[in-house]
Amino acid sequence: MTAVCGLKRSFKKGSYMRHTRQLFATIGCFIAAPVLIYRSFVGLPSESDLTRVDGTVTEVLLVERSNKYGNKVHPAITLAGRTEVFRYLDWFPRPETILQTIRPGDHIVILSDIGKNEWIWQIERDGNIIVDYEDIKGAVASNNRFDPILGTGLLLVGCFGVYRLRKTKERTASTTTNEPAVGVSI
Repeated sequence: MTAVCGLKRSFKKGSYMRHTRQLFATIGCFIAAPVLIYRSFVGLPSESDLTRVDGTVTEVLLVERSNKYGNKVHPAITLAGRTEVFRYLDWFPRPETILQTIRPGDHIVILSDIGKNEWIWQIERDGNIIVDYEDIKGAVASNNRFDPILGTGLLLVGCFGVYRLRKTKERTASTTTNEPAVGVSI
């Protein structure tokens, strides 16, 4: 038993840290859930929302990115006179096509979300579409298809966390007495 402000409280050893972890987990659920739900309703950029960029290829790079599954390599393109590096992620359809068909000196047209991710949403070379917008849009939509379900699940877990924290508070309040603690001076 510990005395807090002259009142006896019965906390089990380690319960304070357990309640703190539960509080942070609940807050995390209430932060992540709306983000996932919002992301599913905002949708993907339409073709008209994307910026059409044409130019001469200066470099075709292989860029490495790491995630929880390991390191992945994806192609990236730089154009003459542009500061952006346009990325074509490894989980987009047919990334090897870019490496096989685009060479420095080629004149290409890219649809990209400049200012956001600088992803390549479509590539044309000499009037021929190498990678189509609809293919990439389908891959991104497929990748995000579980966002509303996951967001709703996190929202429910957060509500359950609030319920558990309230029950714990009620249980702790019922074990508190208003008698002064023996031998404790405040």
